[in-house]
Amino acid sequence: MGRIGVQAYVKWGYDRVQHPTSIAETYWRLRHANVAFTEWQLLWWWRGGAPGVGLGAFDAVRTAVVLDFGLMAAYGYLLARVTSWAFAWVARLRTVSMTPPVWLNRWGFCACVMLLADVAENIFTFMVVAVAPSTHVPSAAWLSGAAMSLACLTKWTALAGCMALVSWAGIVCITHHRRKRQPMASR
Repeated sequence: MGRIGVQAYVKWGYDRVQHPTSIAETYWRLRHANVAFTEWQLLWWWRGGAPGVGLGAFDAVRTAVVLDFGLMAAYGYLLARVTSWAFAWVARLRTVSMTPPVWLNRWGFCACVMLLADVAENIFTFMVVAVAPSTHVPSAAWLSGAAMSLACLTKWTALAGCMALVSWAGIVCITHHRRKRQPMASR
């Protein structure tokens, strides 16, 4: 859901009492807010402004960034479980002497890279929010913004790697089970 999604979800409880809406409408509002914030994190430099330009559209960014750390702990645990299962299926280690290829070992670190990039993204986003309003250190705002964009790009690339690893493991698992169910005469 992301940090803006968490912040919007907390606000949703209050808004729900004031202005009742459907759950589907609320979901799409949360998704739109999350996508808009991720777009700002990746492309702030494209719009030709300082890193803090455009932050006014997002309410309580600092609170949402802090709340996102709790969300990262939860999804980090689940992602580690799923990707370790996927790595085990793809690597299919049977003995100690049968090691998987180096590229597959590195691919197995996608979940860890994603979580570390998300932590770095939160830290640099917090720095941009704290430093950008001051005009005393414009280079610090630009450096923090560039690091935030790089961390965001790394996070989404690592997530794509995790999804590819899990998809590949699903295919390996399905084909393995289909081969096991075939009668011996047809093999």
